[in-house]
Amino acid sequence: MPEKLPVPSLESIQLLTQDVGSVFQGKMNSVVVALRNALIAFNAQIDAAETASQQVEPAPEAIALEGANNTYKMTPLRSAQLIEKLLTDATADEAEALTGTSDKLITALLLDLVLEWRLGTTGNLGTAAQRNVMASPTDATTPDALMPRGAFGFGSTYQGGVDTPVVPNSNLDGIGPMGHFRYVEDMVGKPSFGSGFGTVLNLPAINAAGLNYGSQIAVDYSGNEMGFRQLTGNVWSGWCRNYHNRNVVGTVARSGGVLSGAIIESGSNANGSYVRYADGTQECYGGLISTPSAQTWSFPAAFVSGTVIVQGCSAGGASNAFFVAVNPPGVSAVTVGLIRSDTATFAGSGIPLGLSAKGRWY
Repeated sequence: MPEKLPVPSLESIQLLTQDVGSVFQGKMNSVVVALRNALIAFNAQIDAAETASQQVEPAPEAIALEGANNTYKMTPLRSAQLIEKLLTDATADEAEALTGTSDKLITALLLDLVLEWRLGTTGNLGTAAQRNVMASPTDATTPDALMPRGAFGFGSTYQGGVDTPVVPNSNLDGIGPMGHFRYVEDMVGKPSFGSGFGTVLNLPAINAAGLNYGSQIAVDYSGNEMGFRQLTGNVWSGWCRNYHNRNVVGTVARSGGVLSGAIIESGSNANGSYVRYADGTQECYGGLISTPSAQTWSFPAAFVSGTVIVQGCSAGGASNAFFVAVNPPGVSAVTVGLIRSDTATFAGSGIPLGLSAKGRWY
């Protein structure tokens, strides 16, 4: 008399993880239910045979495989054949004949069930087999969910692959989970530098006494810009811009009292040249050709009032024969004159003057 087979509970064998869609999940659950029913039928016939003191004769193999006669659909022969097929790579036709589905039969759950009966061992599925996959690439609410490729932006690719997800709720200030996300120019909390299009790495650190702490790193993918900021007690700092070989020199600027441009700026025009620094320092250089009267030098870049110092020198005449007299400078120009040392009067025409000014641009 053959031994009865163990019948697992439906909860322990049904597929709970919606891995590749509800159609797959439904079909695979139909397979495990059919297998369980086969085991129940097999055990029922053994019980009946024991009661009658004889073993029920199985249906002929051809009838069992065909399944045309309901009387033979769950015979011991059909049960054994179904189990054997579950251990092999059955063809689509064979699978459909046995279970009513044309999907692949070899799955971790089914193999685990068969091994438990055939080998007397418990399968090695582990805890992942009973967990749900994330409902979306930014799902942070499903407990202990499995992460598919691209979850929270990890594993995203370029052409024809998995896109990096957009920042949840279009709000960089409100990002919750750790991850790699895309941002665009109309989002709340986007970096103050660059084009407004890029990716951000969100790095939650800790929640202490109801307050959140963490940081974000952003890289602009339309310009050579990168920066970071920190979250301290639920309050985000301003964005800090990283400086490198392609943005150190450029247009120096400030916004809200914070540096928002390059570190060094230089330029020139008809009035001369200038160098402007991020700390507020500005230097201007220029020159004039003397006349027998006072002259005005317009600075190549304007200063802040009360910060300008002007110096001049002359390259003409005998040593110490001339000096450059300077009136109190304005923010955009200064009046100067080339003076003879011996007479304290204006020198003649055509003598080159070198001029420089130093002050602040803010």
